[in-house]
Amino acid sequence: MKLGGENPSGADTLAMVILISPVNKLESAELFFVHVLNAANDRIWIATPYFVPDPAVMAALRLAAMRGVDVRVIFPLKSDNPVLDLATLWFVQELDGIGIRFYLHMPGSMHQKVLLVDDDVSTVASSNFDNRSFLPQFEINALMVDKASEPRSSACSGTTSRSPSPMSLRHSRGRRS
Repeated sequence: MKLGGENPSGADTLAMVILISPVNKLESAELFFVHVLNAANDRIWIATPYFVPDPAVMAALRLAAMRGVDVRVIFPLKSDNPVLDLATLWFVQELDGIGIRFYLHMPGSMHQKVLLVDDDVSTVASSNFDNRSFLPQFEINALMVDKASEPRSSACSGTTSRSPSPMSLRHSRGRRS
């Protein structure tokens, strides 16, 4: 994926810190995520404790899946917020049937916020993948561009010590029991 610009340093890895703050006039987190999702060619893998995207991010995810991008979302079986668990299920149902794969991380907690795009872009962030974190509040995201950064962000790859389980909507309806 090409994010634009040149690499004047000649370094193998480019990193950028994206600060999100209430003093920003633009909703930079939402703009960043929508841009990255729309630029993806091969994969979008998301690990997040809360999956509550706003309409622009929902549209970007739908378009990515429709153009054949491997879109996967990993979230915990049970987070620390039951209301957000229910909201996550609603968004999963909204995106069902278009090729996005959802995985439950279980057992135990999962609080990483990782995004892998294609083979060269990854982010590790304090911001959740939810509409509140897309609004201007105090968050920080580290963006890395490099094929070498991808293996270091394997939280989404299913190769972690506790691999996530594929989720079906039939499973999700009984999730809180």
